[in-house]
Amino acid sequence: MRARYVLAADGARSAVREARGISWQGPADLGRQRAVAFRADLTHWTGTRPRGMYFLTGLPGALFWTHPDHRWVIDAPDTHSLDAEGFVRAALGAPDVALEVLSDRAWSPGAQSAEIYRRGPIVLLGDAAHRVTPMGAAGMSMAVHDAHNLVWKLAAVLKGQAGSGLLDTYSVKREPVGRVNAAESRQAWETAFNFGASPPAGRSLREVDLGYRYASIAVLDDGCRSAPPLGDQADPAAPGHRAPHLWLDPSPHERSTIDLFDQSLVLLHDPAGFGWASDASPPPTGHDMPLIRQVITDPTWPARYGVEPSGAVLVRPDGHVGWRHRGPPIPDKSSPVELVARVLDRLTARVRVVA
Repeated sequence: MRARYVLAADGARSAVREARGISWQGPADLGRQRAVAFRADLTHWTGTRPRGMYFLTGLPGALFWTHPDHRWVIDAPDTHSLDAEGFVRAALGAPDVALEVLSDRAWSPGAQSAEIYRRGPIVLLGDAAHRVTPMGAAGMSMAVHDAHNLVWKLAAVLKGQAGSGLLDTYSVKREPVGRVNAAESRQAWETAFNFGASPPAGRSLREVDLGYRYASIAVLDDGCRSAPPLGDQADPAAPGHRAPHLWLDPSPHERSTIDLFDQSLVLLHDPAGFGWASDASPPPTGHDMPLIRQVITDPTWPARYGVEPSGAVLVRPDGHVGWRHRGPPIPDKSSPVELVARVLDRLTARVRVVA
């Protein structure tokens, strides 16, 4: 097979990563764990609507509810010589409950990130690029963010809508997220089953999933220095951050701004237009990158996006803010169309940015 690019999403044991000689950074083995799947009616303790996870006191482990038909998994350090049934009963502290053992296996968690996420035409995504522990369940969302960050750029380059340098921003943006999340996941894991220890000092789960701000040539800084690269932000629409939700329709609410962020760049602006919507919907001159102009009528728009009513915000297909113009366009400097055209040149790596 011949391909211009290879997206390696082949898991933590990625053969593609190994063939390219890309090494892991971080611990591969944080201790041997034992996971026993079983079926038992635990409604006496959990009620008819169980939680997803319970920490246990019978042994340092966790109980996970997996299916509505009374299927569960107990995961704990593999330090017991008990058979599977005895292991479950000891963990539950319920020697008489009727149960059926479904599986019994050992495994080892890791907290690692690849030394580099792209080497030439080879790009790593998901578990091939990073491993995290089950604490916080961040692995799936990180994989989704990897793909979401990469594929719109790859499509734009392949279609001739962007310069090849746009692909370089994938590693620039996703590698720091992977390294920090892996480190915090390790810290959370090492304290999870130590009930006398202080809780981990890392970010909240919401911050891990969504609370980061990209910085690269595909993000135009508007001078907002109050927003850190990782963690919650006082300015949620700072360039590089995920664009906040606003309703597009009056009640009943059916469409959100989030529904717009898919395959096109989206220019958000006030109903008055202020010149942002003075031309037809196609992109400015010389650009093939799809651009949607969207009128925002939600009265919270200026406060949520940190702009005056006359401002505009350009959101990338992955839902992150690429550019923000807080006030109206300045006629004596350039028309709105010319201004947006220059922004598109920067965001799509058609213009080399010199630091």
